Amino acid sequence: CGAHRTRTIGLWRTSDSHIVQARAHGPDSLRGVLWWGAHAAPTTVYVPFPAGLRRLPHAALGHYEILDKATLFWACRYVFNIVQLKYKRMIRDVRALQDQAYERGVKLLEHAAVAHEQGGGPAASLEVVFEEHAEAVVTSLWNLFDKLMWTYGDGFIAEVSADGMFSARPDPYPDWWLNAVNYSAGPPPVPDEPTIRT
Repeated sequence: CGAHRTRTIGLWRTSDSHIVQARAHGPDSLRGVLWWGAHAAPTTVYVPFPAGLRRLPHAALGHYEILDKATLFWACRYVFNIVQLKYKRMIRDVRALQDQAYERGVKLLEHAAVAHEQGGGPAASLEVVFEEHAEAVVTSLWNLFDKLMWTYGDGFIAEVSADGMFSARPDPYPDWWLNAVNYSAGPPPVPDEPTIRT
């Protein structure tokens, strides 16, 4: 069509995105940090992997060809897809998780630097700590997916009140949208005889 379009990094076909951080303080093994996010940027959780790691954890090795729910890729992909159902509402929960995971990642880097200054352990222990963090993020993403499905499934908003009462209220399309698509006119009538194309 010849039109020029911007290319967002938030596409469904994104395999990963990353931010490289060069830190001026701390041991060499922690000065370079790759904040890596699987799948599309809007719903990914960026996980820190310092330069001192000798291998990536299994959680970072997911890809399109093999469904592996123990990986960040597949957890993020599931969240990305469910968020499309009620993006305006669901993205708030995603952003809250992103913020929490980021704060945990920053604290993990700080604790690792302090541990190194105090004599720290071998590089293998560094790998264990960051692997556990990546696995915790995978678990948090699957818990978020379940929460989003429970809360927003089938076009409702489900809640449990402080006194333990369950309720599910409809969450219809806004009037402006229904008017814009001429919803009140409905679809065309069903034909008396099916049209058969040859």
